Amino acid sequence: MKFCAQCGAKNEDEAAFCQSCGQPLGGAETQVLHPSMLEAYNQSAQSDATSMPEPMLNSTPVQMQVGNQSDIPKKGLSKKMKIIIGIIAAICVVVGVGGYIAYNNIKKRVDVNKYVEVQISGYNEAGKAEIKLNKSDFYHAILKAQGYNLKKMADADISRLERKVADSLADCGFAMQLDKESHISNGESVKLMINIPVTVKQKMGITLVSKESSYKVDGLDQAKLIDPFEYVSVDFDGVSPKVKVKLSNTATNSDDSFLKKLSFTADKTSNIASGDKITVRVKTDEPEALENGYRFNQTEKQYECNKVDEYVQKISDISDSNLDVLKKDAKDKVTSYITGINSDYGVTYSDLQYEGVYFLKQNSGNNNYACVVYSANVSAKPRTNSSYRTFSATKVYFPVYMSGILIKGNGSITHDSSLSIRGTTSLRYGNSSSLSGYTSGETMYNEIIKNNKSKYTCEVIGNISSFGG
Repeated sequence: MKFCAQCGAKNEDEAAFCQSCGQPLGGAETQVLHPSMLEAYNQSAQSDATSMPEPMLNSTPVQMQVGNQSDIPKKGLSKKMKIIIGIIAAICVVVGVGGYIAYNNIKKRVDVNKYVEVQISGYNEAGKAEIKLNKSDFYHAILKAQGYNLKKMADADISRLERKVADSLADCGFAMQLDKESHISNGESVKLMINIPVTVKQKMGITLVSKESSYKVDGLDQAKLIDPFEYVSVDFDGVSPKVKVKLSNTATNSDDSFLKKLSFTADKTSNIASGDKITVRVKTDEPEALENGYRFNQTEKQYECNKVDEYVQKISDISDSNLDVLKKDAKDKVTSYITGINSDYGVTYSDLQYEGVYFLKQNSGNNNYACVVYSANVSAKPRTNSSYRTFSATKVYFPVYMSGILIKGNGSITHDSSLSIRGTTSLRYGNSSSLSGYTSGETMYNEIIKNNKSKYTCEVIGNISSFGG
């Protein structure tokens, strides 16, 4: 029995080649092996082993022929080795294909976060968060992922493709949003969320990736505390109780655009009486003020209507000094009336005296008038023409009518400029002119006061009250 020196397989003595590996067996020197190694060689031959165990020491040797090395053909691959090599080759193919696919996927992947930032501006408690997308770089990254070589393209073509990318993203529903966009304070966090629908990959052939990002807010300035009513003028105009209020912004020449546009409103703008209080409110809301860096220390304020022209409602509204003004106006009217009569008629007066005041206030409105009464002894003695009428000295009451009596905002008194003397006497002068006024106090009272009590609230002061009150 021969053993192959190449693979250790057992062969018949007459065999010229190894029946296992084809190695030549004849005409070769022998190798001595211990008989106990035969089994090992058999096992090695069955398992295609290529190495032999070393001979055991102190054992009876066995001779084995070894063929001439120059005559030995090259060794062929075993079946197992071929399988192993096939598996390795398959793995290499899979790895290569997978690597290629992964490389392509990486090339077609765009990280959205690289092109987005969140900007926080404004003032503490009124901060604003805004998403800023670098559209140009973002669109270019998408186009490159789609395989376009932008360096070799004209600007017009790139612009067209950018518009196409924008339209495709919109059609797919790509969107970005913040969990909070306004009224932001220092210390808060703002989260950026990016919605990437699966249709993006289907429609555009690329993969967009993103992650939720959080931005900590810090460094917003504090708003300035101001009194908004420092920038408003409240003017009452008109005659009480029909005063109107006018509100004006006093910061119109300011360089601050927000202060220039401050607006105000009043709870009552007309039919205001002296002493009434109105409430003025800031029309500009506080959130808008905060956005512009201001905080209001108050948003409404009361103003009292005073120092406006006011119709006299009763005689007690007329101070002594203002009554003296009315008395002087009435006295001047009487003297100018008498002295204005043609001197040829010989009408003269003496003992001019203040007698009192009739005051009438309209019940259904604010119209008022007063008759300031003076008396004088009047006579008519023509100097040149005996045909002129004459009358002896007679006491005549001259009620000087004045209407629209006002107490001005500065406290002074005024009235309509037109003055007249009420009443007509039976006294004649000149050819046949009647002297104005009354010779009877009772008649004067009846015509001025009594006949008007249904329409007016009437008051009487002075000596004339003896004729009726």
